[in-house]
Amino acid sequence: MKKVNNDVEHKFNIMQISQADKGGGAEKCAFSLHNEYIKQGYKSYLVVGEKKTNVKNIISLRNKNINIKIKNYTSKLLHIINKKFNPDTNSRYNFDSTTYRKSNLILKISSVHPSIIHCHNLHGRYFDIESIPELSKKVPMILNLHDEWTITGHCAYPCTCDQWKNGCGQCPDLNLYPPIDIDITDVENRRKKNIYHNSRLYITLPSKWLLSCINESILEYVMYSLIPYGIDLKMYQQGDKLQARRMLNLPSDCNIILFSAHSIYKNKRSMENAVMEYISSSNQYCMGICLGVKQDDIIFPNGRIKYIGKINDEILMSRYYKATDIYLHIAIADNLPFSIIEAMASGAAVIASSTGGIPELIDNDINGILIPHNDYHYATYAISNLLTNPQKLIELGKNAEYYALLNHDMNIYTNKMLNYYSDVINDWQQWNKTLQTSVI
Repeated sequence: MKKVNNDVEHKFNIMQISQADKGGGAEKCAFSLHNEYIKQGYKSYLVVGEKKTNVKNIISLRNKNINIKIKNYTSKLLHIINKKFNPDTNSRYNFDSTTYRKSNLILKISSVHPSIIHCHNLHGRYFDIESIPELSKKVPMILNLHDEWTITGHCAYPCTCDQWKNGCGQCPDLNLYPPIDIDITDVENRRKKNIYHNSRLYITLPSKWLLSCINESILEYVMYSLIPYGIDLKMYQQGDKLQARRMLNLPSDCNIILFSAHSIYKNKRSMENAVMEYISSSNQYCMGICLGVKQDDIIFPNGRIKYIGKINDEILMSRYYKATDIYLHIAIADNLPFSIIEAMASGAAVIASSTGGIPELIDNDINGILIPHNDYHYATYAISNLLTNPQKLIELGKNAEYYALLNHDMNIYTNKMLNYYSDVINDWQQWNKTLQTSVI
């Protein structure tokens, strides 16, 4: 994979494509960049599969025509048939990218012709990846990789499976998100490879770990730029912990451990076990707070786990980070989690599994604690060690905040992305010029 230099400044019209304008990390990345581009005076459009906000220049791509409805009904029918013969499956047939043909008309959606197209997660049943070759030869196109779906036969993270390196097939887990009912992973992997081969593509990605995966994949020879995520450091910063707890109606006189379990790739059970194991062994009252899941609280004589549900409001989310002592993150697979960066910027001590790109964020025992993959007993030990050593807890939080300030500023991230756009546009124009000359 070839690297480009980020040192050119240029004004242009920007079109981003994302599954939604609110959601997980990929959606947050696209939405934040869109807002920053508008602030800086760029003509920016965000084309989404599902529109959830009323922000300027966000356009829904959902196709409501009869052909799409027929395909969706067909997909549902196949799912019903599969459930009849395979009642234990939670998956669905993957019409994912072939369903939404409106993406072929994407250049006509906005009022201005884009200088560049910046694609985020293209899974989610809203975008036709078969349109990529044609689009990439009309406009410079960047794929922003937030997970591994681009290089696998169906899943966002293959976890312990490495069959994607050799073309997939005989998938060991069809239920991994995004799930499918029928094992067509070898066909899908070959289809993606053919699409990339017939396209003029550029890549940006946030972690060295993901880059190492790409270098062994069907995207191996695509030009890239490694740009770690940026966040709003005015929103996510260390603040008054007691005030944050009062605003959230949380106790002021106990330790609080925060964790999030909104994704199937987060190990909810391990995080619950680690917190429960600590509470059961501690003589002091402690509260665990689980985000992303709404259920009855688990109550102990000297503590509880409180389930908050999903939070979409960033101001509210920032208060939870400010209110917590420890942010716990045990993942089966992950890239470069926004939640860890936000928690670090807020001055929380982070305990996280050493998986994916997470070790690129945490210098173990300096600005956080890394634990062995999926080892909740070690997580319990780390929690106990920090909560019985307040000075170490404070030190990790301060170092984490300083790290985030230096490395994950949204303004710097935006400017790096804009510089990369300039590099890509220049390179694409040279390629296109050569192509036109060869035709003549």
